[in-house]
Amino acid sequence: MFCREQAAQLSAVEPDLEALGVGLTFIGNGSPEAARDFKTQFHIAAPLYVAPDLEAYKAFDFKQGAASTFAPGVFLNAARALGAGHRQGALAGSALQQGGVALVMPDGTVPYLFKSKEAGDHPSTQDVLQAVRKAVSPR
Repeated sequence: MFCREQAAQLSAVEPDLEALGVGLTFIGNGSPEAARDFKTQFHIAAPLYVAPDLEAYKAFDFKQGAASTFAPGVFLNAARALGAGHRQGALAGSALQQGGVALVMPDGTVPYLFKSKEAGDHPSTQDVLQAVRKAVSPR
């Protein structure tokens, strides 16, 4: 449910990101078939790639394991997600892998990196947009 929630939140600000010259891309850890189904079911316009070997997650040092998946704060995050209408569906990929948000510039630098501390820990879209504005503004 948390990936659905985050995809919905970020997709909602995709026009704002595009206006700033930034493209939105998702990376999941399920199969290509699961990614296609996810895009279709949740009307995701942005590209969605898969990293079932978790290498993309390891590159950003995103958390993985039971401690971050079942941390006490996860229950509050679940209540928030459920309250917003996001439901848990069939799992695809590693349920123990946490994600995050990375702003990767064309030169490979990463001026913004949010690492989820626990399942359902997402940055606010306003924080993401602020980081993007700062990164793309002329110096």
